[in-house]
Amino acid sequence: MPLHTKSRQGLGSDSGIGFGSALAFGFASGRGRNRDRQGAAPLAPLAKLLAAATLFAALTQAQSLTGIQSGFVYDATAKAIRPVNGLPGASTLGDPLDFGSSLPFDQVEFSTTHKRAYASVANQFYKLNLITNIAEPVETSLTNARLIAPGLLWSPDTRQVQFTESATQTFVASDGALTAAILKSGCAILAFDAGTVESICGNTQTQLFNDATAKIISLASTTASVYALDANSNQVLELSQTPTPIAAGFQQPVGLAAVSETQLAVADAGTQTLNFISLNATPAAPAISLLFAPTSLRHMDSNILQLGDAGAKPFEVIDLNQQNRNFFIPAIAIAKGDN
Repeated sequence: MPLHTKSRQGLGSDSGIGFGSALAFGFASGRGRNRDRQGAAPLAPLAKLLAAATLFAALTQAQSLTGIQSGFVYDATAKAIRPVNGLPGASTLGDPLDFGSSLPFDQVEFSTTHKRAYASVANQFYKLNLITNIAEPVETSLTNARLIAPGLLWSPDTRQVQFTESATQTFVASDGALTAAILKSGCAILAFDAGTVESICGNTQTQLFNDATAKIISLASTTASVYALDANSNQVLELSQTPTPIAAGFQQPVGLAAVSETQLAVADAGTQTLNFISLNATPAAPAISLLFAPTSLRHMDSNILQLGDAGAKPFEVIDLNQQNRNFFIPAIAIAKGDN
């Protein structure tokens, strides 16, 4: 029996699939017409038209100044970062952000709050401010460096990790290829295909896990602990002093995320579900049925989870603010310069 709740959510009216969700302003609602008939004398047609035009102009101006954005995503086709305009259920992808020199990003890692990101362009790295659209170069002397997490660079040649904020470089005494990485409270947590998980805090290295039969493919953390997803045993482990399984029974897990201090989420391609794990006595939220087999799981914003390949369009998201409902976000906006 799985240790986590696996009740599948249907695809009917209660499933929250937001195909037809939209914002309605009620200009022509039936209730509005009835009030005109039953209440005070209706406005003259010209006055109505002027009122509607004024409201539309105000809404348009407000949207052009700021607009509602649910977060940002990396568009692998355009090699750019694109905002999600509008709330899930009534949103589309906006035009690529302009960082001045039209940098074609090969890879992007978003910070937890999604106000900042790190990106790579060939062998160059940048720290990005997604509000001001400013790209700051990140200096590194690592050989064949690559971006592995927000604020972390890794060299497979010299087996060194660099913290971009402090430019500190540390040798990692662990074998195998890197399979997952996160930054937790200023420490790098790295997983390797040799079955090890290492914590790097400055020049201090601590081994959190060592099992040659394990295949750690994803990491997550809360303030209290670090969690690892083992694709060989199909379970989630808490990496405390004694690594402990806290959830099992998945078929083909592909991603792990901490959605709060008391809840984890696991994307399972085998069952096409997003599953929740409670870290306290509160029962876990029911699993959410997905309309495709996910290939990854990551935060799009603090309370919105993105499923699937980073370059997939349209893609599916889970909005934890709206009773864990899932939506598709279509990419109807055409990137500048795209065919």
